[in-house]
Amino acid sequence: MKFNSKHYRRWLRSFVNVATGVSLASFVLLPTSNIGAVKKTSTDNGFYKIVINDMDMGYVESVADARKVYEEARNSFCKDSVAYSDVDFAVYAAEAGHKADYTTTLQNIEASLKSNEKKSELVAGYTIRVNDFCVTLASQEDVIKVLENVKSDYDEANLFQVAMTSAEDNEYKIAFKESSIASVDVDKVSAQIVGDQAIVSPITEDTIMENGLLAIGFSEDVKVLQVNTTAQDIMSVEDATEAITKKTAAKETYTIQDNDCLYNVAIKYDMTIEELYAINDGFNENTVVFPGDKVVVTVPTPEISVVYAQEESYEEEFYADVEYIDDNSMYVGQSSVVREAVPGKRHVDVAVTYKDGVAVSTTIINEQIESQPVSKVVKRGTLTAPTYIFPLTFYYYISEEFGYRDWTGSFHGGLDYASPTGTTVMASRSGTVTYAGWKGSYGNTVEITHGDGHMTRYAHLSGFACSVGDYVNQYETIGYVGSTGFSTGPHLHFEIIVNGVQTNPHNWL
Repeated sequence: MKFNSKHYRRWLRSFVNVATGVSLASFVLLPTSNIGAVKKTSTDNGFYKIVINDMDMGYVESVADARKVYEEARNSFCKDSVAYSDVDFAVYAAEAGHKADYTTTLQNIEASLKSNEKKSELVAGYTIRVNDFCVTLASQEDVIKVLENVKSDYDEANLFQVAMTSAEDNEYKIAFKESSIASVDVDKVSAQIVGDQAIVSPITEDTIMENGLLAIGFSEDVKVLQVNTTAQDIMSVEDATEAITKKTAAKETYTIQDNDCLYNVAIKYDMTIEELYAINDGFNENTVVFPGDKVVVTVPTPEISVVYAQEESYEEEFYADVEYIDDNSMYVGQSSVVREAVPGKRHVDVAVTYKDGVAVSTTIINEQIESQPVSKVVKRGTLTAPTYIFPLTFYYYISEEFGYRDWTGSFHGGLDYASPTGTTVMASRSGTVTYAGWKGSYGNTVEITHGDGHMTRYAHLSGFACSVGDYVNQYETIGYVGSTGFSTGPHLHFEIIVNGVQTNPHNWL
């Protein structure tokens, strides 16, 4: 029976567990007695035929007997020697004309196992275990060499060395210790790797900032087991390093972003679009994705991930908080800059945590101010802005906008609303009537002062509904649309004047 790597891993785990717990007298690599579906024939007579390596071993009365006879033969084979027997085992429903013979079948199976026997001696070894992944090496020194190879790309100066802790129940743990070339006699930043993160120790006044590697470790729980195994299972340092660092495709979930499409996602993760379809149920060339949708992708991942913390530093500009000065002469939402900001400069020391060369987090260790910033000063209004209403009960359209006229270049200081003669004109805001009469080109005009530097003007009226000195409320009728003064037709000319300056009514209505 041939074992693929997945089967090998399962076998090795169980073998390691046994080998570390007891002293083995023998070992055999054989298929177990977990018999799957029995293969039927066209003439099933109730007996079962056992076949090993395409050779008939004999007949038994039941599947239970097939399992039993095989287990008995296997136990007999394993009794006195350390051996491998490489066999393919199968059970078929027997054809007519054959009889069950348990004893003969047992003898034939024993003989077959013996003829396929491959002798092997048990030797001591050390197995590196990471989750369900295992590699076995000849010595502790080889184990350390493999793990040193794994971390070497991220510790080129060899500031840290792999160490194995004392054995406990034949199990070692892995630690990293500073090597003799590291500066151990100075007070410097220190850190410890815990999972995928680096825990940085607090600094003191005497701590020296020095860019470089702070700590290194493995993301996974790496164990080393002392085992009894066979010479065939011992790997070289080179082969074990390759096996443990080789990246295999692991599934992850990707969230679709704006402007993403499945084709671009496939390219991003070095996949073909067909591979992306295959691992996402229901996906095909007609699938449409939207921002926020989840897509399964594959990401190359090694068996062991190296996590390390690097002390780094940089210079940066920074700004002080904006200073605000309340100003009751401006409305809420209005502001003016009194003084522009001047950035300060600082030196920043950080500990950046990396996983397999990719930064995953940053911790600020220390900041040194080189120049202080000057804050920006802004005045901001505190007055509640007045509210204005549309001054007409009805109008057709705006016949002329606020601003300079294209054809004459003259300035038009309000909005003209074309409306039928006699349409009611209302006070846009409460206030006191300070003018109600004829006003040159404006014709019949009403002006209302609102007490905060604001005034409204209503011109070209056909008649009045108020007098000078009246206090009028918002929505109260003050006059009626007409075409008096300089006018080409019935309309209301409406102005909002702030501190004597005509403003665009659109900004207030």
